Amino acid sequence: MKKIVILLSTYNGEKYLDAQLESIYKQKTANNIELFVRDDGSVDSTKIILNKWEKSLNISYIHDSQSLGASKSFWKLILNAPEADFYAFIDQDDVWDNDKLETALQEIKNNDEPTIWFSNCRIIDKNGVVVNEQLRKENPILTIPSQLICGSAQGCSMVFNKKVINYIRNKEIEYIPMHDIVLMIYILSIGKIIYDSKPYFSYRVHENNVVAKQGKNIIKKILSTINLWFGRNNINSISKFSFHILKDNFNNMDEITIDYLKTLLRCKKSFICRMKILNNPLTISTNKRGLKSFKLRVFLGII
Repeated sequence: MKKIVILLSTYNGEKYLDAQLESIYKQKTANNIELFVRDDGSVDSTKIILNKWEKSLNISYIHDSQSLGASKSFWKLILNAPEADFYAFIDQDDVWDNDKLETALQEIKNNDEPTIWFSNCRIIDKNGVVVNEQLRKENPILTIPSQLICGSAQGCSMVFNKKVINYIRNKEIEYIPMHDIVLMIYILSIGKIIYDSKPYFSYRVHENNVVAKQGKNIIKKILSTINLWFGRNNINSISKFSFHILKDNFNNMDEITIDYLKTLLRCKKSFICRMKILNNPLTISTNKRGLKSFKLRVFLGII
């Protein structure tokens, strides 16, 4: 019997958290599940809901009072997670199918290399009504440049073995755009990524989503884009992250990818480098909106 640690960051999640925890409780697996939780400063009944589930779910906590934001909160969970055979992320407002964990474990349990499994999902609204049976109509492009342009794997879709978390912890990564993108790009250089096109969870979109733009009005979409481009922690974020990718994974990447990242780093000061990136066949993503945003930032030199 194996141990699976599920990493959950909560923040004012009282509306949907109960349904997500119930879907964890209903997972069809004989393996031991532990829920490792960090709350990011909730002022609603989130903690009461978690306490209610402690008798049914094996829950442990990081106890601190800092408000870090979703990415840094999940990163703290990664760095402090208990020893386990497998790990997974969950979001507080989604709902897992009851065979999600076991399906992922069957795919990765015999792999000796760092391995991440992730799946497609269906989209539900704030009331749990399905609005789209499949988020992705195409298989993602699993290259480092494509993932840098727009990550394909939502953290809440990912299940991975302990070799992933061990590799990440040993790197002392200083810049973290989003926890899921970091894992995908770093493991692409040394391990294995498995994608399942079948949905295994319901991804809830609503106006309070941290990243998703679905469910938001036009003003919130614009503000989200401005923060993505010019926010204190996001400005020149792709260049910052590219530098760390090169530093940490240089010996594990092919020359084409290395050259792409080096050219990207010079885009801020070189119009020629911007044109090279814009015309490079590696500048591609199945997320058309994300690709347009990336190309515009490259052209303007704010990458």
